[in-house]
Amino acid sequence: MKHHPETCVICCIVVAAVSLAAGCAPPEVALGARQVLARAVDNLVSLQSYRYRGTSTMTAAGDARLDSKASFDTVLQQNRSGGLDGHMVVKSSGYSYETYSWSGTEYTRVEGAGWTRAAKGEAEPGYGMVSTDARQIITRFADLVEGVKFTGRAPGYWTVAMTMGEKYRSGAAAIAGAPAASGAGRNTEMTLTISKKDFTMRTVVMKDASEASGSAPAITIVTRGTYSAFNDPTDLRPPAAAFEAPLVSAQEAPPTQQPQ
Repeated sequence: MKHHPETCVICCIVVAAVSLAAGCAPPEVALGARQVLARAVDNLVSLQSYRYRGTSTMTAAGDARLDSKASFDTVLQQNRSGGLDGHMVVKSSGYSYETYSWSGTEYTRVEGAGWTRAAKGEAEPGYGMVSTDARQIITRFADLVEGVKFTGRAPGYWTVAMTMGEKYRSGAAAIAGAPAASGAGRNTEMTLTISKKDFTMRTVVMKDASEASGSAPAITIVTRGTYSAFNDPTDLRPPAAAFEAPLVSAQEAPPTQQPQ
């Protein structure tokens, strides 16, 4: 029997119409875990702004003196260069600070000190709290991570687990045109919850463990974060005191960390 593609299309339309008329939704298309992850990444990259906040805990095996916990609260917004400007507040017992990325300049105030500003965009094209290089890596994220799988299907959400290992490190380095990060045999395990309604990432848990080396103990870092305020109106302009701060070189700027 000769097969007519146009007949198949008409049949599909009729079946869908009958299902709706009978009060039944069309069958849900089954998506694989990597497909769900890719859709969520595309969604994240398309956002004009969002909020990312949570905690990060470091545990040193056998040496509780090195243990620490920090909280972070970050608002990010697309900038003209294609990166993300942002405002981040980090609080910990050892090193708390507030920093803005705004139009190529980083403004930072460490707890107990005044503001400093560093014109990082002059030395780092595409500079942002999340740079253009980092954004390009994010767009390829679903291709670079390994072991992508569903680990839960709570009502309204997918739970997707994955590993950021050697393939991720070498791929990210190639995209950024930089040497691959060290860490042979070292993996970061990540678990995301993703909304079935709109493919937005809602929560993330990352676990990064390193083995003991010489006098350095084994270290485990666990980060837990939430995503919210998708495309909400955002004003990331630093306060007036930050604009009046002393100008320092990028190398002299206080240490800050890019949102993970």
